[in-house]
Amino acid sequence: MEVVSIRGSIDTGFSQWDSLARGERVELLSSAVENGSVCQALDFLRGRYPNVGSQMEAASYFADVPAFAPMPPLEDIGTVAAFYYHIDGGGIETALRALAQNVGETCKSVVITESGASAWTDGDEARSDITGASVVSLDQFEGAGRFDKLKAALDEVRPDVLVYHAWFDENLLWDVALCHARGVRVVLNVHGAFSHFLEVTDGQRYSWNDGRLFASVAAAARLCDAVVSQSQTNRLFFSKFNPRSFAVAHELPQEYRTLLDKPRERRTGADAKLLWVGRLDPYKHPEDAVEILAGVRKSVPEATLTYVGKSADGVYEREIMARADELGIASAITFAGFKSDVTRYYEEADALILTTEVEGYCLVLAEALATGLPVVAYDLPYLPFAHCAGVAWVAQSDVRAAAAAVSALLEDDSRWKNASSAAQAFMREGLLELMPTTWEDVLDSLRNVPCADALAVVESERVMWDALLAHYLAGERKVYAQLEERRKTADIAASERDDVLQSHAYNVGKTLIAPLRLARAIVSKKG
Repeated sequence: MEVVSIRGSIDTGFSQWDSLARGERVELLSSAVENGSVCQALDFLRGRYPNVGSQMEAASYFADVPAFAPMPPLEDIGTVAAFYYHIDGGGIETALRALAQNVGETCKSVVITESGASAWTDGDEARSDITGASVVSLDQFEGAGRFDKLKAALDEVRPDVLVYHAWFDENLLWDVALCHARGVRVVLNVHGAFSHFLEVTDGQRYSWNDGRLFASVAAAARLCDAVVSQSQTNRLFFSKFNPRSFAVAHELPQEYRTLLDKPRERRTGADAKLLWVGRLDPYKHPEDAVEILAGVRKSVPEATLTYVGKSADGVYEREIMARADELGIASAITFAGFKSDVTRYYEEADALILTTEVEGYCLVLAEALATGLPVVAYDLPYLPFAHCAGVAWVAQSDVRAAAAAVSALLEDDSRWKNASSAAQAFMREGLLELMPTTWEDVLDSLRNVPCADALAVVESERVMWDALLAHYLAGERKVYAQLEERRKTADIAASERDDVLQSHAYNVGKTLIAPLRLARAIVSKKG
């Protein structure tokens, strides 16, 4: 049955979407692609399925639309594009650079961004260039709709493969469909922990990034041509939805690779320099580092702490300093701001403090270990660094244990040196043993070249389910706490209302206005 011919037009078909049977909806979407109306179709669907929860239904139709489904293997790959919001600062952007430069050795490399504007601008610290790759911004294309701009960019660049880095986005599903409709294969690069979305359910800081995205990303991954993760745990989860799932370590920037074979000597001096690196974000808990420093200074009074990174609005920095003032250690804390090159901070520090509650890979951790800097970190058992002897892992949010671990490192030279050498040894050899797969292997899979499977199934299965359950329980606790707070607020309001209703003043006032209420009722009745 030809839906479009019966209903007259693509517009007519979409106007009757709710009354169409499943098969008719699939035919309508296929007709829209064939008639060059794919952007119109996606605009409609995004309006019809506005949140990540409802996208599950749309994804079920896409699986039956040939133009949206995963594509057959390629004989050759000439151009590889990478997509992300921007390319200036942060771990994802650093990984994007490394990938673009690596791919550029064998293929033409292009980076597509949503905006040419820099998210982190600190004078000459902002970088927007990528050696060996051209950069295309959606801002440079005319047109009202986002899909029209992305389509124009794809038509100009004409990539064979698009590596999609913005995996936690509401547009993921629609963008995958658009790429396939334009003949572009999509490799989804998953940078975070798959189960974290089960915990991010408070609807406050990231209202769009709630627990439903956990299901939406998995549905979109099923339609991709390959999925890349930075841990075997993530890889195992996504392999349940996409047979082409890989675990590929982020490539270290060149400045860190040159330090791997340079044994580190411990700094001399009475002071001890602690370092915290990253975006100042609620899920990275930079405020905990202040509490850890306070604990360390009880045994190492000259210890200081430097933050490299910043928040989006500067509020976090002020809150951290306010807490430091309360603890009497404000003079021991320095905010260096965003830096595009952090190597000298790693080299000048005595220990890195990592307080994040979730990471997909943690390039900061990899960089610190490459320089031989010992690390004290909150437990992240699903990371490939989980068994690295250069890291002292403590329970999440346990600032006392973290302070004790830092103090133990600073007060024992042999412990510090062993951790330092173990850190570099792991980055030279251990990580490669755990994650031997490369991006070239991923591209080979799209050429239908088999890739060896290095997955330790039993261990990864256990860690995967532990991560899922831990994040589910953390999310459940957050929701319960919010509901309990609302209940208390409601109880207080009800109690206050009862107090008012029973008060002498209220009853006197009620008596005084009774004649006015009676008069209003009489007038109302006559009217």
